[in-house]
Amino acid sequence: MLADLGAHGWKETTPTEDVRMENGGVYVMATYKKRGWILNARHSSVHRWVDFSVMATMESCFDSLTDEETGILEDVD
Repeated sequence: MLADLGAHGWKETTPTEDVRMENGGVYVMATYKKRGWILNARHSSVHRWVDFSVMATMESCFDSLTDEETGILEDVD
């Protein structure tokens, strides 16, 4: 899916994070932007269980956040 996003004009904004978990699973997180939209994609798998989600948000939605709310988002690791 991530390769398809790039092929359709989405620009990766942060390096894709691919983390191996202790139980043999994998967790992947990626963020892309295109025409005022931010798309966050998440994938995790452990043995036979696979979960993924994609969330798209308009960048302008972040304009309504207070300085305190923005600070909370920036402090999240």
